[in-house]
Amino acid sequence: VGSEMCIRDRLRAFRRCGLYSDLKGTNYRVAARTDRGVSAIGQVVALDLVRAPELGELNATLPEDITVLSIAGVRPEFNPRTDSISKHYRYVCEIPPGFDLREAQRAAKLFEDEHDFRYFCKREPGKPTRGKFQYVGLTGRKLLTFDFVARAFLRQQVRRVVQALLDLGTGKLDMGELRSMLEGR
Repeated sequence: VGSEMCIRDRLRAFRRCGLYSDLKGTNYRVAARTDRGVSAIGQVVALDLVRAPELGELNATLPEDITVLSIAGVRPEFNPRTDSISKHYRYVCEIPPGFDLREAQRAAKLFEDEHDFRYFCKREPGKPTRGKFQYVGLTGRKLLTFDFVARAFLRQQVRRVVQALLDLGTGKLDMGELRSMLEGR
């Protein structure tokens, strides 16, 4: 389920439980957005409510494919998008024919640390393209699993890094080209 649908369903559940009456007064904040066709596990949401909710109460009003895992009180200014310590993004796809997993794993490690990701994100006017991956991992046999951990992600960053690693693993891109792109050249 995409995040927009989950957000709508959660908000309906909160209202049905009598936790708010007017959305504008809730100061609703969410940790991240997901692209169409992408699901979120462990999405963090913060909002001001008239009372503390019960976990069972919320889950009883949500669709079967959405579950609230936990509830915690936070300071009023807490923002799940900017105050997070890290976010974990997992991307899974089929292994392309002739894919060199070991070479792609070596290349994945190049993405760790801080870089200018201008070639690996959708550029947005006025927004920086520098970012830092704390961890990039790649495993697979029949399916490839790409894991990315960072404090924040740039728009379309993960899908573009995955595409670069797929291109490298299939020989469409070499390690030198990838290094140049990471250096912003």
